[in-house]
Amino acid sequence: MDKFKNNIIITLCVLVLILILGLISPVLRAKATRLITVMGEAELRVIPNEVVISTAVETSDHNLTLAKKSNDERVRKVIALAEKYKIEAKHIQTSQIHIEPRYRDHYEKREFIGYFVRKNIVVQLKDLTKFEDFLSSLLEEGVNYVDGIQFQSSDIKKYKSQVQALAVKAAREKASLLAKELGQKIEKPYLIQEERTDFIPVEAGRYSSLKEAYAGNLADAGESTIAPGEIIVRSASTVSFKLK
Repeated sequence: MDKFKNNIIITLCVLVLILILGLISPVLRAKATRLITVMGEAELRVIPNEVVISTAVETSDHNLTLAKKSNDERVRKVIALAEKYKIEAKHIQTSQIHIEPRYRDHYEKREFIGYFVRKNIVVQLKDLTKFEDFLSSLLEEGVNYVDGIQFQSSDIKKYKSQVQALAVKAAREKASLLAKELGQKIEKPYLIQEERTDFIPVEAGRYSSLKEAYAGNLADAGESTIAPGEIIVRSASTVSFKLK
């Protein structure tokens, strides 16, 4: 019985010791390592060099076969146009076809309007000098919806790496300044943690119909109506430095 009690007492002592060590270890580490922790942030503004155009071709007819045939013909024209502008096949993406019967509701009956056939087409244009001519040609060849225009950069990975380095550099400068105000100097980094690295592409809007697109004067020759703007690439990192 005494042996059993002794084992319980020893076990409790070990648990208490582990608990105490767990509580005082952070304090001991803090005393052993004097740190200053700051967040560095950086931002780059990049001129886009390519554009992604999200479009759709929609046709309708009371006869489903005719509606689909008309849609297929328009889509083929759009793909041929993209090839004419030297756009590679890997930069042309079409979605599965969507077919919807539509009705006009009246008080006593539903009037069949027709079958609506829709296919989405996403094109990536690498030469921005051809953008507006290409967009106008798309509308002329049968595209009747422009769902989105996004200007972006093919070198976004390179710019992300650059802005990450700038964020860490900003953290060092901030830590050095703060330490100096306290009569201290920083040493080598103790801990580096990336908080975020992302980019904000340039969205140029959308047009729900052919009529809206032309109302915006996209087809006017010799006059640019859309400016690509700048992509914002940003990064933030938290860095802890040892103090001398």
